[in-house]
Amino acid sequence: NRKMAVNENEKVVQRIILQNGYESKTGESSLRIVYVQDVNGKRTLDLYSGEDPGHKKRIPLKQIPSEVCDFVSLERLWASHNLLNCLPTQLSNLENLKELFLHHNNLKEISLSLCKLPNLEILWLGNNNIERIPYELQNLKYLKRLHLDNNLIVNFPDFLCSMSQLEIVYLNQNRLENISREVAKMNSLRRLYLHNNRIRALPRELVDHMQKSDSQLTLITLDHNDIVEIPPYLNQSLKELASMDRRLTLEGCKILPPVTDNRKSSDMQAPRPSGSHTPQSSEVNSPGPGDTRMPRFSDIYAPNPSDLVTKQPSPNP
Repeated sequence: NRKMAVNENEKVVQRIILQNGYESKTGESSLRIVYVQDVNGKRTLDLYSGEDPGHKKRIPLKQIPSEVCDFVSLERLWASHNLLNCLPTQLSNLENLKELFLHHNNLKEISLSLCKLPNLEILWLGNNNIERIPYELQNLKYLKRLHLDNNLIVNFPDFLCSMSQLEIVYLNQNRLENISREVAKMNSLRRLYLHNNRIRALPRELVDHMQKSDSQLTLITLDHNDIVEIPPYLNQSLKELASMDRRLTLEGCKILPPVTDNRKSSDMQAPRPSGSHTPQSSEVNSPGPGDTRMPRFSDIYAPNPSDLVTKQPSPNP
């Protein structure tokens, strides 16, 4: 009986009509019909608002149609580049959903209905106005990839580190001021993007974890943060990581030289680094003989520019 009920739902939602779906050259709108399709073996619904293959201008959605939530066998939902500021409470009905793309919207919070998707593996929430990560997010037990870049998030919560399946996390371009020491316990984590935040210190536990031979963590980007001091242990650690083909990048961080007896206390104030700061050649050269200053992070390891780019998924997977 359950299988028959699902099939009936599929027939109803196989074809969804969106009012005011397209904008014509005269400014008038027309209907847009979207279909559930089998794309790369996954039942997919595309509500992406970009230009369609026929070069028609799609009008951005202000809400996800409630009919979508009746399609319980849906596995991938695209609703990026719209004007969504909330999600339907019925979203949790999509118990088979594995991939959800909601980047480039106007979301201010992570809906609790989203946190009840039991089989979600990939979640894109970049380029929104999200300020905090709710405790309920840890209910996504199978989440492997989390994109929260380009938001307004201030805190890196410890409970995020309890999500044992997470492999890739994007938290770059936020307002983070710290990194949880618990990140070192994320045994499945492979890449952590934290560049362009306000982070002032790097927990040693995280570096030590990255140096372990059995660690899966191969990349942390911390470029353009507020880090102003090199811990004594880190110079050698960065060299060892490079020899292991693992990278911890810190380009663009303003590093203070060591304080000597003849320096004024006012000289110890570090200017806030600019997100667009490009080190000059005089800044990145290794210190010469007799130069007692601590080297910049970029003296030891410069980032691969491709590491700093948040790759957007294709709207037609």
